[in-house]
Amino acid sequence: MGISGFYQFLRRQGYRPGVVRDIHGMRIAIDARALVYRYAYDLPADDLAPNILQRLDRFLASLVQQGARQVLLVFDGEGVPAEKIRVVEERSVAKERTKLKIEVLKKRRRECESVDPPLESKLQRLESAARGVPKSVYLAVIDGLEQRGHLCFVAESEADFALNYLSENRLVDAVLSDDADLLVAGPIRVLRNLPNLLRDGAGADLYDHTHICRHLRLTTEQLQELVCMIGCDYTKGVRGIGPVTALSAIRKFETVPRFLAAWDAKQKKRYSFYHEDQAAGFLAEVEKSKTLFKWRPDTQRLQTFLGQSAAADIRRGVATLG
Repeated sequence: MGISGFYQFLRRQGYRPGVVRDIHGMRIAIDARALVYRYAYDLPADDLAPNILQRLDRFLASLVQQGARQVLLVFDGEGVPAEKIRVVEERSVAKERTKLKIEVLKKRRRECESVDPPLESKLQRLESAARGVPKSVYLAVIDGLEQRGHLCFVAESEADFALNYLSENRLVDAVLSDDADLLVAGPIRVLRNLPNLLRDGAGADLYDHTHICRHLRLTTEQLQELVCMIGCDYTKGVRGIGPVTALSAIRKFETVPRFLAAWDAKQKKRYSFYHEDQAAGFLAEVEKSKTLFKWRPDTQRLQTFLGQSAAADIRRGVATLG
């Protein structure tokens, strides 16, 4: 999921992330579902859970060896917003097309007289993308991690909400994730490419929401409207509008409603708004998405999970937000 091409867009706009070369003493929260999918990517379907668990266990051990003060895995729960479910279902059409591509490649493989490494590699990637991670495997991985003593928190809804809250209230120093949606919800610091730091000391990229808004000359709400235009977890976006066009529009008109109001009928048809109710429907999606970006988790559950030492910090955070 996430926002396609968002990190590349930031680089083209001249934004350069910070570099973290030492995680000693850091409290790190992990977008665990994304990590599970990453480690499942090139694995065979047989014994998927044990293999994912082995890779995760090895990675988490390396964080501790590098001096991380605390590592918290945050998993998605059952209460995923209906808006995201709808977007996921619409994107599942692409998964069906992927399955058709797999059949074509398998037929080509049968016709080859010898092994074709590029063909095998492409086929493996497509099969992994089409398979995903079954719910039973996902739950088995969580259970296995808890049995090994790792700190796992299953959110009541999306992990994003809990991760943003933890970062916003300084309960963690950074969040490990490749999901760009995390960057637009509020003040958060996201680590990417952490395996590079652990493997060869090259350093991990640190993306800071506050710095990104300052660099793009946007408010948090304007950044949220920008990603709604190009497509995120809660909206499909507007066909024909990419990040650069969306950024120019938000800078010029300040909000999506003002931008759409400036279009004539011909422009609206060009961007698939053939009727006024379609434009109105998209605006409703944008407003709902901004509400979801601001949603925060059950603080009582976090207090209980993290223990009394974090409870005072959470209460202070709530007082500051209120």
